[in-house]
Amino acid sequence: MMSADVSPQLEKLSSTQHCQKVQSGAIRLLLDTYREISSEIQDPKNGYEDPEDILPRTVQDMEAIFSFAL
Repeated sequence: MMSADVSPQLEKLSSTQHCQKVQSGAIRLLLDTYREISSEIQDPKNGYEDPEDILPRTVQDMEAIFSFAL
């Protein structure tokens, strides 16, 4: 299972609370974008062949990977 670590730049924030808010917001934005892209790739009207080969991880997989920050 993959994991993601806190960025060294985020660790420089003076407040742990601010660091967590910034990190959580970035992860939510990433997951929202991944969800949109996944939806479009899986939609048959867009004509992508083998969408599971384009994005091998499901939205649920991505949420699990980044659950530490949510």
